[in-house]
Amino acid sequence: MDGIKAKQAEFEDWRATLRAFCGNFDVTPGEEIGDRYGRFGTRVLGGMEMSHIATNYDTVLRDDGCIRRDDVDCLYLVQQISGRKGIWHNGQEVHLDPGDCILLDAARPMEGFYGRAGVEFATLHVPRDEMFREATAHDNIEIGVPRRAGGQRAGALNAAAYKSGFARNGREGARETLDWLWHEVAMTKDLRIPYWMSLFLPTPAQMSQAIELSLPYMMSDALSRMTTPYAWGPFYRNPLAHIVEQLDFGNVCEHASPQLHICATNVRTGKVKVFSGDELNCEVILASACLPTMFQAVEIEDPLTGKLEAYWDGGYTGNPALFPLFEKDLPDDIVIVNINPLEREDVPKTAQEIQNRVNEISFNASLLRELRAISFVKRLIEAGSIQQGAMKDVNVHMIADDDLMNKLSVATKPVPTPYILQTLKEAGQKAADQFLADHKKDLNKRSTVDLVSMFS
Repeated sequence: MDGIKAKQAEFEDWRATLRAFCGNFDVTPGEEIGDRYGRFGTRVLGGMEMSHIATNYDTVLRDDGCIRRDDVDCLYLVQQISGRKGIWHNGQEVHLDPGDCILLDAARPMEGFYGRAGVEFATLHVPRDEMFREATAHDNIEIGVPRRAGGQRAGALNAAAYKSGFARNGREGARETLDWLWHEVAMTKDLRIPYWMSLFLPTPAQMSQAIELSLPYMMSDALSRMTTPYAWGPFYRNPLAHIVEQLDFGNVCEHASPQLHICATNVRTGKVKVFSGDELNCEVILASACLPTMFQAVEIEDPLTGKLEAYWDGGYTGNPALFPLFEKDLPDDIVIVNINPLEREDVPKTAQEIQNRVNEISFNASLLRELRAISFVKRLIEAGSIQQGAMKDVNVHMIADDDLMNKLSVATKPVPTPYILQTLKEAGQKAADQFLADHKKDLNKRSTVDLVSMFS
């Protein structure tokens, strides 16, 4: 009898410790409490509290009553170490094996089923207000010529929104749909940075620096290096999906001008895949904007093999892919609207700056490779080495604001704040107006990008 009492006291102590560190949970020890155990340890990782739990108590429950009785407002990043457990959360049930990870929301009911065999797992407590969900918002924008457009990442979003609105109501419809698109992105509530910060920052550069040095951004960046988008398990949903699904793909797929070419990177082969016409759908747009550290790979069925292929961001292999624009029936001009700066004066020093510049160089490499090929062909044509008309003499133009892009840090890329998005929109309009003022007379006549000096 004394042994049973001791085990009961041990159970109650373990439950009290769990509640003290993790919030209110109801625990059911199960039958034959003498065979049951619970161990609990904690440590701090990157400023966040981590619990190390080993137990074979039957169930741990956090219902609406438990949620109302405490003020815990965080996400639990759970990694299974040993054993197998079931978790019910947000109306779904999933089983975790050793090595599996999942994110759980403390504000929603959950229940863990552990079983007599016992389990061991670690839980990182990530405060909701000090983390924001990374979502590609305005990393890169590329729009092609009026008769045909191409892009990836935000360029694919822009191109699809433009075509959807243009087919409905011409230029006015295109403007309306683009405004709607970025308003929706700015309002995405997937753990983004609080909007109030923008109200006190007079310049984009100051806003950028404040985000980069903020605890929420640093914690989010650290977390992204410790886990993957697959940690969300069955609760994962691409935060852009509900926006892209609202586009009229009947209009997007129309064969009338402008034709769209959206590229993505085949994860298995590492090759570029260009989607056009009836191939375009929500999954294609999401695949083109799929940075693998932020989103799970998007699977699309290959119509020839019937096999599901996984795709990542098209920028890894085409930034954007220019070759679909070389067709003879198209204008000679290609206008590239570029947000990734080709050059940065300062050498990156911080971990975030270094990683950002590595990404910029990687994404720019595919664009520079195609521009180098265009430059080579133009030299052959000028030298008379190939017959006139055998290959297309492409005129290359570029619209960019490298001054602004160099002032904005890496931190602004995954943070879709209305303030930054509006700044980018206004800067883009100003850059386009300046380009037309300087070079409208050059269109259909000559390149305004000096490819020779670019590659000298």
